[in-house]
Amino acid sequence: MWESQGVTEDPSRFRPFEPVETLYEFDGPRIFTLRDAEGDLNLAYWSDEDEHVTRYIVAPTTMWIVEALRTGRISVREALNQSRCWLCDIAPDGTIVACQRVEFDTLPPDAQPNVGTTLLPRRPFEFTLWLAPEARSLCDWSNALFEAGADDCSPGEHCGKPYVAFHREAEFLEEAVRSAHRHVQAAGCRVLRCEITEEEMAGWTAN
Repeated sequence: MWESQGVTEDPSRFRPFEPVETLYEFDGPRIFTLRDAEGDLNLAYWSDEDEHVTRYIVAPTTMWIVEALRTGRISVREALNQSRCWLCDIAPDGTIVACQRVEFDTLPPDAQPNVGTTLLPRRPFEFTLWLAPEARSLCDWSNALFEAGADDCSPGEHCGKPYVAFHREAEFLEEAVRSAHRHVQAAGCRVLRCEITEEEMAGWTAN
């Protein structure tokens, strides 16, 4: 187990080390809330383990933070990076055997959650943005779109009306549409409406 430069504290602060709500589980709870001895809510994150202990990063939290984490509005790293933070070592029988007060930023990078990691996985969304009439040729405004960074779309025209069909990965539909809208604007085009077909919606469910 890696060494920490934290300040030793009384492990009884977090006894019993038991989940209140498990937010992510894989071979046991990996991210969960728990109460400390004073009844305050905390967030625990599985950081590392060896044959002797499992190490968790623990930080104070609130129901707002937990809800934001659950719905993907903030990352796991953002939820843990609080003014107070502890490392808790848990024995195989579930007993907390060591507790250290630490600064989150001093923890080894591979012991922290990756930047941007959320509880919600990114998934593909398919939708079409219909554009205002373009003075430029299809080739010209399509190239402008690709140069703006939209490499996950298929521009086209239907009955003289320009459109862009997107296949964009995001955590939420709103995020996907907003980012696509920004790319279209950066290409000098104007969005009139967003269209989502039943077939496209069925694809989200399948994913």
